[in-house]
Amino acid sequence: MKKKLTRKYMSIFVSSVVLIVSIWILLSYVFIFGGKEAKVNEPQYLVNRFEQYVNFDDKVKITNQGKEIIKNNSFWVQIIDKNGNVLDAYNTNKKIPTRYDVFKITKVSMNSNAIKNQTLFVSHFTEHTSYGVIIGCDSSRVGKYNIKITRSIKEAIITSILLLIVVFVIIGILAGFIYSKSISEPVLNIIDNINSLEKDEELIIVDRKSIFSQVYDSIKKLKIRLNDAKSERSKVEKEREKWISNISHDLKTPLTTIKGYAEIMADQDYEVSLEEQTKFAEIIKRNVDVIEELVKDLNLSRLLKEGKVLMKKEQIDVCSLLKECCNDTDIKYRDRIIPYFEDKQIFINADKNYIRRVFTNIICNAFIHNSDDVEVFVNCYEKDDVIVEISDNGKGMNKEEIENIFFRYYRGKSSKEIDGSGLGMAIPYEIIKAHNGRIEIESAKKQGTKFIIYLKK
Repeated sequence: MKKKLTRKYMSIFVSSVVLIVSIWILLSYVFIFGGKEAKVNEPQYLVNRFEQYVNFDDKVKITNQGKEIIKNNSFWVQIIDKNGNVLDAYNTNKKIPTRYDVFKITKVSMNSNAIKNQTLFVSHFTEHTSYGVIIGCDSSRVGKYNIKITRSIKEAIITSILLLIVVFVIIGILAGFIYSKSISEPVLNIIDNINSLEKDEELIIVDRKSIFSQVYDSIKKLKIRLNDAKSERSKVEKEREKWISNISHDLKTPLTTIKGYAEIMADQDYEVSLEEQTKFAEIIKRNVDVIEELVKDLNLSRLLKEGKVLMKKEQIDVCSLLKECCNDTDIKYRDRIIPYFEDKQIFINADKNYIRRVFTNIICNAFIHNSDDVEVFVNCYEKDDVIVEISDNGKGMNKEEIENIFFRYYRGKSSKEIDGSGLGMAIPYEIIKAHNGRIEIESAKKQGTKFIIYLKK
């Protein structure tokens, strides 16, 4: 992996170097040899294009535009014929010759200060080949220097450029290798740490101050979350095993009863009266109903968890539904239910049967899991949401029971001797959640329990 990272980085870097050098050579050629017309008003450029500012009709004359350019740039100009005679001039002084021979022109065109403190540029015209132009300026602005470039100097320049390129590439590659190494080591360390998460090994962080410090922090947080998830998973697994054991027991009890009475009825050596047959059939049916209810709870819990339950929502009066739930409670509990909502009408959009199950479940549990003198208080009112409160003055719950009461596999200590699927409060929780609501619990030992149900209007 380390070699692949280094190789990939080096290929990118070398490509970049080649591209940079290519662009450098191209730009050098364009700007140096491409004939770019920069500074067109400098004398060395102007002299080659001054023909356009000369009138050749009757008499050779510098145009006003040409004079303006010469004046604005503090130059002077002379138009000469092929014999060196000055035909027209502008902005010259007494030091400037009025006639030239071939030797004079050669001298002034090759050297600065051939005319004191003046630099001259000489060119002939392209169309009017019998004429030429001399443009001069103060030598402090532009000067000429003769350099003789021999073969050895040319070779030295080329060698110097090649060496520059080679050194640039070598240094670049070395820098790239060092940089690549500084990047690849923490990356490999990060990969090792990610692999250690799967193997549940300790993290080994080589450099906490590198540019990957945030990545290291994220890995550390992920490690903590994975450990928490592992602990939670272990806890869930243990509770699930207990739950399976309880379910097995809850199934075994009615099945044993069913099997026992079925064997009696099937035993030809035992004469069963019509009265006994009726009695045994009722017992078998009752136990079958227990099993059927348990299976329904299991299936409903799964569907609710997966969000596959189809809710038949309608406008229902919560207060009216609460009254029905209180009246449907076992007759021995009814006189201990105290309502606080009287003649109110509060409507929500919900599945009536599922919401009824939530209310009935909580009310019944309050009586089942408390002493015989417990009282249950039911209230309903509106704020931002519709709020239903079902509370009791029973023995309350400890912290563990509060934290786990909505857990699918959890059975509280008070439920150990009570038959059931262990899904008692998990199902109401999922039903309220499916209605985009929530349930909260307030409870303390010997101070009773309050369920607060929030429902959307």
